[in-house]
Amino acid sequence: GPPPTPPPPPEQKSEIITSPDNNGFYQVLTVIDGDTIYVNVGGNSESVRLIGVDTPEIARENQPLECFGLEASNKTKELLENQRVRMEADESQSDRDQFGRLLRFVFLEDGTNFNELLVREGFAHELTYDGEYKYRNQFIIAQTTAQNEGLGLWRDGACETTKLDKTGLSYIMQ
Repeated sequence: GPPPTPPPPPEQKSEIITSPDNNGFYQVLTVIDGDTIYVNVGGNSESVRLIGVDTPEIARENQPLECFGLEASNKTKELLENQRVRMEADESQSDRDQFGRLLRFVFLEDGTNFNELLVREGFAHELTYDGEYKYRNQFIIAQTTAQNEGLGLWRDGACETTKLDKTGLSYIMQ
């Protein structure tokens, strides 16, 4: 009889998905801080600024560490680094900001709106910039809920702790 059919080769899992793949997912390359990430778009590394949120700054280049900045940055790293995300632009916003970053809503693979999640869990403030964006009402409700529940940066005493950054320098956050 004919020789047995060889088994199909195992799926190649490349390190970097040259996006978008069939599902419109993009590979997250790096997390810069709580609200800025780098994503692989068609083989290029593109910086993406999350719409509708503002996370406290982390200490870098003459910028002091802002209250809850490390926590916000770490949360984004924890949830997005090496993950695949879907991205959505907003007609009320320009395609890019003045720094050339793509302005986008980012969705986790399970469909969660990551921008809203940051606000809902108290890792970001709601930010309306350059016109009311698509999910603004939801984001404002998310922020009110986080405030009412005292989550994240809304927690009593959230800004009074001493934190160590990677260099081992301690910052007293006011």
